[in-house]
Amino acid sequence: ISLDYFNIFWLFVVGCVVGLIIETIYHFVLVHEYQDRAGLLWGPFSPIYGCGAVILTVCLNRLWRKNPVLIFFASAVIGGAFEFFVSSAGARRANIWCFGACSGWRGLSSCCRTCCV
Repeated sequence: ISLDYFNIFWLFVVGCVVGLIIETIYHFVLVHEYQDRAGLLWGPFSPIYGCGAVILTVCLNRLWRKNPVLIFFASAVIGGAFEFFVSSAGARRANIWCFGACSGWRGLSSCCRTCCV
């Protein structure tokens, strides 16, 4: 896709909404209860998923005709780095510990911020 402001804006909005829907369904299946997981006060948006969608699209846009294995591993590295950065920033700035990805996998996690499995 062309990376103009129009496409990036709509990619962000769709990522916010679809990410929230998937997270809500995942939580419902796992815990068997509905929980409002929105990241903003109004609307069904979770901006972290929109940011992730934009970052992955911008970084991987040149690779769309390359080997799918290369795209997979590049996505894993970029997504893991983004998750690590956001978790570290939340811990440093707001003293927030969002999750514990290291439960049972201490040897394969990076400071319990993202899991390499």
